[in-house]
Amino acid sequence: MTAGAIIPFEIEMLDPVCRLLPQNLGNSRLSRIVDDRRFAEAVYKVALAGSVMDRMGYFDDRGRL
Repeated sequence: MTAGAIIPFEIEMLDPVCRLLPQNLGNSRLSRIVDDRRFAEAVYKVALAGSVMDRMGYFDDRGRL
């Protein structure tokens, strides 16, 4: 998925992400789940609440063209 923001995904995030999703979505095909906006929202929420974003670094490479 992409929204212009980089959010790393670690396998340990899967359980908390799934707990944030509505139960009726869990009965769907995987492609329907990952295309649902609530999946992306849950990934962002779990990443921001946990320490995964603390290990992110940003590099501005515009001056190297």
